[in-house]
Amino acid sequence: MLMFPWCSSLQETSVRPVASNRDAAYAELVLDVSPKTQRVILKKKEPGKRSQLWRMTGTGMLCHEGSSVPHNPHKPSPRSVESCMILDIAGLAAVTDNRYEPLMLRKPDRRRSTTQTWSFRDGKLTCGIHGLVVQAKGGLLGLHDGAEVVLGPDTSLELLGSVPPEQQFINQKMRPGSGVLAVRVIPDGPTRVLQITDFNQRRNDRLSGGGDDLPITEQDLRKLRNPNVEQELEVLVKLEGGIGLSLVNKVPEELIFASLTRINVHYTHMSASQVLELSVQDVQVDNQLIGTTRPFMLFLTPRMSENEPMETAPAVQVNAMKFPSKNALTDIYKHLMITARKFTVQIEEKLLLKLLSFFGYAQSESEVERYDENLHEKVVEKGGGQKRYYFENLKISVPQIKLSVFTSNKLPLDLKALKSKLGFPLIRFEDAVINLDPFTRVHPYETQEFIINDILKHFQEVCGIRILVWERLKFS
Repeated sequence: MLMFPWCSSLQETSVRPVASNRDAAYAELVLDVSPKTQRVILKKKEPGKRSQLWRMTGTGMLCHEGSSVPHNPHKPSPRSVESCMILDIAGLAAVTDNRYEPLMLRKPDRRRSTTQTWSFRDGKLTCGIHGLVVQAKGGLLGLHDGAEVVLGPDTSLELLGSVPPEQQFINQKMRPGSGVLAVRVIPDGPTRVLQITDFNQRRNDRLSGGGDDLPITEQDLRKLRNPNVEQELEVLVKLEGGIGLSLVNKVPEELIFASLTRINVHYTHMSASQVLELSVQDVQVDNQLIGTTRPFMLFLTPRMSENEPMETAPAVQVNAMKFPSKNALTDIYKHLMITARKFTVQIEEKLLLKLLSFFGYAQSESEVERYDENLHEKVVEKGGGQKRYYFENLKISVPQIKLSVFTSNKLPLDLKALKSKLGFPLIRFEDAVINLDPFTRVHPYETQEFIINDILKHFQEVCGIRILVWERLKFS
């Protein structure tokens, strides 16, 4: 009985030829070793007989348990292959002329790796030499107790038919399970799951359609979005001239004009993930108010001197990877990285107040509150809760902003009323260099509102502290 662990585990397995002649029809023949000659023979299976026990190493060697010191499976201890006798051919040289070579036990030898490395393929026991398989000597008539086992040509390759009975070997294990453990870290909603499954059990569950209580696997992820159709979509968009966006209020009056040039978008939608790579080479926002003294509201900070290295990176880069989710109220992102270059921002008080008015800052708190309540009620009615977003890594990096604020002496009455609601006075200053720490979060699982407020809070605190320090240094 050939017993071995698969992939260096301590599982034990019996391997036997499948006999079909009358003598062996009711006998379970397994590999055994003759104590006198050390040759490998076929013997009837005797449970617990150590000369019929074998162990396969991680490198494919079949170690004979009967030739080594008994091992207590309940007391782990190192088992050296060098001290074991392993399966090999009796000849000194490798088989090259399709002859039948008896099998025997030998000491491990790297120079004989081709005849000391074994594997089970398609119901046959093969070595490192192509076309040779283990079989009973004498063909079908050799399937009897005490028959010699040899390594010889694989006749099924020549006949292009089924494997002959004398060459059929299957493995049996004394312990349950395959001996192969599949270990992986997989997402299950916002949770990272360490999944350890038996290889054969997982395969049987998939074939039978069971395993619904198991954590979601990579193959399951591929079927969530499109269970019946495997779809892959790749979109490439290149806009060298870019796009322009104009903001016009109800007067009508154009407030700003934003230009984004040399836009590259690469989007890939596969069954297991969605990947977005977006870059904008240049960004500029112009102040379109009539009579303005600062025509540029936002632009890339130019080099201060010729010695300063020239930056060629895009003005804004976005990289994101999204995974499918079993929960409709959960979006799972592997990462979301937003990176920007150094920007100069010049804010005119009049334009700032007009922009705040445009985005509804002037409406009453009750209106805003009523809108939010209705929004949440709709979400609850549809899905029973607010949608949450999980990021394995979330990072927003804006390294530096050169900020200037210009106050206005004359403001219309509506803008003065809006200014009184700001809660803080605007102070005039120019070219305040603000170095910003990146916003970084690892494994957050929050609502969209919470994440946006967290981002705004981070940069507001950083900007507020840096501006305060800059103003004190300036006046001192």
